[in-house]
Amino acid sequence: MAVFTKTVALEANNKPIWYKRLIAHGFDILLLFLLSYLLYNLAFRTQIGPVQNANRYQTAMMEIEDDAKLQSGMGYKVVVQPGQEGGKLLHYDQVTHEYYIVGTTEYPSTEIQAEYKRIINAYPYYKDYTFYYQVNTYAVIITCGIILEFIFLVVIPLCNKKRATIGELMCGLQLISTKREDKAAWYQMVGRFLFIVVFESVAPFLIIGIWVVLAIPVITLIIRQFNKNNRSLCDFISFSRLIESKTFVPNNIETQEAIDAEISKIETNKEEQNSDNNAGK
Repeated sequence: MAVFTKTVALEANNKPIWYKRLIAHGFDILLLFLLSYLLYNLAFRTQIGPVQNANRYQTAMMEIEDDAKLQSGMGYKVVVQPGQEGGKLLHYDQVTHEYYIVGTTEYPSTEIQAEYKRIINAYPYYKDYTFYYQVNTYAVIITCGIILEFIFLVVIPLCNKKRATIGELMCGLQLISTKREDKAAWYQMVGRFLFIVVFESVAPFLIIGIWVVLAIPVITLIIRQFNKNNRSLCDFISFSRLIESKTFVPNNIETQEAIDAEISKIETNKEEQNSDNNAGK
């Protein structure tokens, strides 16, 4: 039984097949978020400035919250040994000489919840502690993200001839310059990185939160589907675009000059060889 297949001839510097870019982009995003999460947790095990500040403000917040829980009935004491606090704040009762943590009451009444909020709001510095805790936490998150995005979007692409990320390399994609029709230059990689960091990472995260950052890859994918060359905003800004690497055909003056010089050299060698052969006869 004959099986008929239809093949499609790709043009020079052909745009990526849509599902390849989807797979490449999705793989890069998942790997980036996983490594960012690991780096963030590793950073909070260190004693760098923002981490120390965040831990200090978090401890102050937890002390106020635990005190408000006990006063309002929102929480209760649980006697434990040092090392058994499980992420909660460890307290010491100077009367009973016992260590304890504060548990949260299950199904508290509306009155208890209202009293708890009133006591919390009565503390003059609680909102300040919360604000400074978030600022320092965001500083660590953003720093981890920028470091990894620089590695993913600049270092790795500049270390390979295709100027591609890990996911793009896996899917056979290549980044080229739209002006020179050759591989993207280093300053284009830096431009893409800066645009993505500012407008697709830091700003959305600070304004809305982590969920919008997760949604941005979907938004950029939709944008790519509505233009002829399958380009996103960062591609337009940096004058670059992704192509199928197997269709890459450089088309710049330097490359053409090099090709012409090589052809001329071959023809000269042939002429010299023919001259030598004729002289020998």
